[in-house]
Amino acid sequence: MKRTEKLQVLVQFSLTEKLCILVSAVLGRLLRLLSSLWIKVSGDYHESKAFFAELLAAGHNIKKIRDTNLVTVYGDIDLGNYCFLVRRRTSDIHVGKLVLMEKEYRPLIDLIFRHSRQESIEYVVDAGANVGYTTIFFKNLSERSVFCRRAGYRQLQSSAGKYSA
Repeated sequence: MKRTEKLQVLVQFSLTEKLCILVSAVLGRLLRLLSSLWIKVSGDYHESKAFFAELLAAGHNIKKIRDTNLVTVYGDIDLGNYCFLVRRRTSDIHVGKLVLMEKEYRPLIDLIFRHSRQESIEYVVDAGANVGYTTIFFKNLSERSVFCRRAGYRQLQSSAGKYSA
C-alpha cells in the first residue's frame, strides 16, 4: 500500500484510534527486533556454555577475567599444557574450538611433515593471526619459531604470549 493510500485510510479514524495504530506498529517492530536479538544472544550463550562445559569436563581450568576467560589446558595429547584467552560473545569460542580442541590444522601439519624434511622447516608464519590460537597450535606442535601478524596486536599478544602453562 502506497503512502498516500495509507494516509487516506488513516483519515477515517479518530485521533485516539490513530495513536493506537501508531503504538501498535511501533511495538510490533520493536518486538520483532527484540525477538531476533534474543535468538542471536541465546545462540551465542549456548555455544559458549557448551564450549566451557567441554573444557571443564576434560579437567581443564577456566578463570574469568572481566569479559574474558583464561583457559589452561592440561595434558593435551598433541600440544601438552598451554593457556589461551577467550573473549566471550565473539568468534573466539568457535575459532578456539576448531583450532585448539578439534585440531583443524593437524592434517595440514601431517601432510607438510610427510612430504618434506622436518629439519628443513625453520619458521612458521601465521600471517592472518586472529587472536593467536593457530600460533599456539603451531608453537606447541613443533619446535619451530612461529611469527604471527595481525592488526589487533594487544589481544594477539595477550593470548599467544601465554602459549605454555
